[in-house]
Amino acid sequence: MGTLRVIDLPPELICRIMAHIDVRDLYHCTLTCMLLRQIVKGSVELQFDMQLGINRLIYTKPLGSEPPLSTRLELLRRRQIAWNFLQWKEKFTVRCPLGDSTLYEYLGGVYSQWGYDSLSFVSLQPRLDQEKAVWWTHCVPFEVIDYTSDPTQDLLVIITDSPLGSEYVYTAHIQSMATNEMHPKAAAPTHQSLASTQVDYTFEPSWAIISVQIAGDFVAIMVRECEGLACTYIEIWNWTQADLPHKCELIETTSVDDIHFLSLTTLLVTSARGGFVGIYNFDDPAVSDRGIIAKGKFGLPDLVAGRQYTTLYVSSYPLVTESHVRHHNTTLEEPLFKFSSEDRICTISIPSYETATPLVRIRLFIHLRVFFGLDPRVCTFLKEHQGSLVPWEVWGPRNTRWCLKNWKSYAYASYGLKSIDAFPGPSDSTNDLPPRFTRCRLRLRDFNPFATSGPEPLGDVSLEEWRKGRIIREPLCIPAGTFFAKDVVSYLPYREVITEEFFDLMEAIIDDNQIILKEVMLFCPDFSCNSRDFDHQRDVGNGDKLTVLRF
Repeated sequence: MGTLRVIDLPPELICRIMAHIDVRDLYHCTLTCMLLRQIVKGSVELQFDMQLGINRLIYTKPLGSEPPLSTRLELLRRRQIAWNFLQWKEKFTVRCPLGDSTLYEYLGGVYSQWGYDSLSFVSLQPRLDQEKAVWWTHCVPFEVIDYTSDPTQDLLVIITDSPLGSEYVYTAHIQSMATNEMHPKAAAPTHQSLASTQVDYTFEPSWAIISVQIAGDFVAIMVRECEGLACTYIEIWNWTQADLPHKCELIETTSVDDIHFLSLTTLLVTSARGGFVGIYNFDDPAVSDRGIIAKGKFGLPDLVAGRQYTTLYVSSYPLVTESHVRHHNTTLEEPLFKFSSEDRICTISIPSYETATPLVRIRLFIHLRVFFGLDPRVCTFLKEHQGSLVPWEVWGPRNTRWCLKNWKSYAYASYGLKSIDAFPGPSDSTNDLPPRFTRCRLRLRDFNPFATSGPEPLGDVSLEEWRKGRIIREPLCIPAGTFFAKDVVSYLPYREVITEEFFDLMEAIIDDNQIILKEVMLFCPDFSCNSRDFDHQRDVGNGDKLTVLRF
């Protein structure tokens, strides 16, 4: 009896076998012979699994649910083509009410903005009733220091100063986004943070930089540059529990600039003064007293004499849960796909000053796999040098890409393996908008390894060719003395595409379904400008404008 080969099996059995192999191996199978290629091509289930793997996405609904598998595959393919060439299917604008343009966020398809005595929300998630945007506003009877939300849980957390005489410095109000009342899952309407005994006030009131984030049942608050507090205070608590202990604390003597949940048990912190990115693990403080444990600190390259890191700001779409809130004014359509927490990009913005020279704004793109134990070299170093700072040379070059520019744009954001930023346009006489506007194209960088494994685009590398997609595989070397003390090389490849259309924007936001461009339009009249510009100022002076590019 001859040897039985895989290709001798019935096609149905081959499909069953292939359904259990890794997507990369599945792709390689299609390159081995025509028969396997035809079997994979003819199987909707295998095609769907392969497209999910190629796009680094997770399907959020049960396989037996609607829509049919063939429809899901078609939606996934259309999505990939649309994002590859920035071909949005819909474009519309939304006017925001007047408010504090510095205190806003976009999470889970809902844009929100603090308006002095109220919080306004607009749902921009695609809806079953085909409405483009639905607004609602809640009055807030106290001064807001910071806030954050998770629309997937109908959760709103507002940070305020605690009343005079309180044992704690700050109070977190745990509310429903829909009703503005105490959240039904919350164990208590408020949570107190930072004991007053830990702060030595010289005078009242105190001033500090506050940051707050949500990840499932956990809320993290960071307090830095607080008068009387000689360190950075980080606290994580379970907002669904009230019995003590339900929180854990981290006192970081090295100043921390920003925090970000990488997963439901992992927190990223950045420190410009310390020159590192730190990774901390924690258990649910409601059931464990282990606290916040340092997993590793990853050093940044040394700078040339005279330069210094000032602040390290993190940009990566925060974690959200799968089910979306059904607000009483609208019916949201749940997204079919989401990204994996381990397979995404984190962008760190690093302003840096040097004596007698202008600001240089650096962006560092980091593939988060390096922090989840997926880089063997880093894992080996952490085992052999427990507690030591991981040198840049060990963790950085293969997992990052630097972007060093003098252009001072703040318009950038990351989602999954994609990053969007503003690509400066011409500064000639045709740009006759008032000075506060920035006219630019949009540039999308895709760090998905499958996006960079195809052939190079043909033709000259011009702006028009970039729109078709330009793959950047060659390493970037920043020579010693330019900015860093030694040569700094980064190898992380990406594919970039740039829009033909120009936009006027101050901020860019991205998620799985859309790009949102924020244009600050507060009316501060400049009477020295010509009449045309003054009329333009009056026209736009009724709140910020959001331009939504929906894919």
